[in-house]
Amino acid sequence: MVVETTLGDIGLMICYDLRFTELCRSLVLKGAQMVAVVAQWPAIRVAHWDVLLRARAIENQVFVFGVNRCGKDGALVYGGHSRIVSPWGEVLARAGKGAARRPNISCVDAWVAPAATHKASPGADGKR
Repeated sequence: MVVETTLGDIGLMICYDLRFTELCRSLVLKGAQMVAVVAQWPAIRVAHWDVLLRARAIENQVFVFGVNRCGKDGALVYGGHSRIVSPWGEVLARAGKGAARRPNISCVDAWVAPAATHKASPGADGKR
């Protein structure tokens, strides 16, 4: 699903969807300028979460917002690691413990604003 917002068109994905390259690609082909992924990835697989968010951002040349649950539910521990990733794979902001890891909303706005005019890297406009 792609929704229109004041920031631009945002593609929506949930949890396990992140593992499917073509799903993210289909959102971008439908006009998504950014992709938001809301998830409940357990701490034991949080390294996959980090890598896959960066991969989806790079291969589709879009900003990716990853929002992952943190804390415990019974014996299951969730990994957190919510973050904003640029089309170049750079982690621009991440949530975590302490004020230093909490993104400033005005800074996030400045990073996201160029999404509509972002110049893609070579090869991002099609598949081979």
